[in-house]
Amino acid sequence: MCDFSELSRLIQNSQGRLLRYAEHLLHNAASAQDAVQNAYVRYILFVRKSGGVFRAGNLEAWLFRTVRNLCLDQIKSASFRLETSWDESDFDGISSWKNSVGEDFSESPEQKLRRKEDLLEMRRLIKTLSGQEQEVLALKFEEEKSYAEIAEIMHISSGYVGYLLHQAVMKLKSAGKARYSENNKSRSGTNEL
Repeated sequence: MCDFSELSRLIQNSQGRLLRYAEHLLHNAASAQDAVQNAYVRYILFVRKSGGVFRAGNLEAWLFRTVRNLCLDQIKSASFRLETSWDESDFDGISSWKNSVGEDFSESPEQKLRRKEDLLEMRRLIKTLSGQEQEVLALKFEEEKSYAEIAEIMHISSGYVGYLLHQAVMKLKSAGKARYSENNKSRSGTNEL
C-alpha cells in the first residue's frame, strides 16, 4: 500500500513543479490544482492496484504525463473556457528564479518597467508558437527536464523534442531580431526631428 509519509514526501517534492506546468497548459490556477490533485489520486489508485509498488518506471515523468493528459482532457472538454490572461503572477516564478541565483534586483523604476515590458513581449512571442513548441519550452526551461523526460511526458521521440526546441528558439530569435530592428528604426527616426 501507499503509506501516508511516502505520499506526503511525493507531494512535497513535486507539487510546485506540477502546478506550474499545469498552469502553463491551462492558464487557470484552479483548474491546474484540480489536474494535479487528480494526478495524485491516480497515483494512489495505480499503486493500490499493483500491490503497493509503483512499477511504471520514472515516477516524476509519469506524474508529469498524467498531469499533461488531465490538462489536455480539460482543454478538449466543452466546459473548459480559456478566460485568463497574463498578469503580474506570471512573473513571480521568473523573479524568484533570478533571486535564487543571486542576481541583484535593486532596479530603478525605469529598469523595472523595461524588464516587465521585455517579459511581456517574450510572453507575447511565445504565445505565437505552436502548442507543442510552447510546451517543450516550458518543460525544458521552466521545469528543467531532459530531452528524454520531455519525450516520455509528451509521448514523442527525443529527436522530435530537439527539433521542436530548435524550431521554437529560431522563431523567437527571428521575432526578437525583427523587434530590435523596428525599435532601432523608430529611435533613429525620432532623433532626426
